[in-house]
Amino acid sequence: MQIRKILLAASVMGVLGFSAPKPIATTTHKVAHYTKVELNCLMRNIYHEARGEPLVGMVAVAKVTLNRAKGSSICAAVYAPYQFSWTLKPRRDPVYYPYEIYQAAHLAAYSNFPATHYHATHVKPVWSKKLTKLKQIGNHIFYV
Repeated sequence: MQIRKILLAASVMGVLGFSAPKPIATTTHKVAHYTKVELNCLMRNIYHEARGEPLVGMVAVAKVTLNRAKGSSICAAVYAPYQFSWTLKPRRDPVYYPYEIYQAAHLAAYSNFPATHYHATHVKPVWSKKLTKLKQIGNHIFYV
């Protein structure tokens, strides 16, 4: 089980790029400086936008959220008008978040992934023509 987690983390790091690999035990302080409210907003966004995606896809969605939040709060970035489709219609949150969502929120804090936008592969938004495509991860295409 531990080897599987290490291999999974290594694959996420290879795909998204990370500033400095650190043992998981020391990563909690970086995300912990966010308030509980902000961390909850980030996890809600990961849950509604990327649940069912592989961990690397969840981390990428979380990193886009953090990239958009630079200079403001995570909640402000998540709930800015028309930024994330799930915020347009109220949805029920789970009683608890799966561990992968919590893990993605932590890993995103160390990623160098520069994406600021993404969309699902089954849609073609007008704004995508104006941005540079980075890569497809799971069912999302990421742009900068």
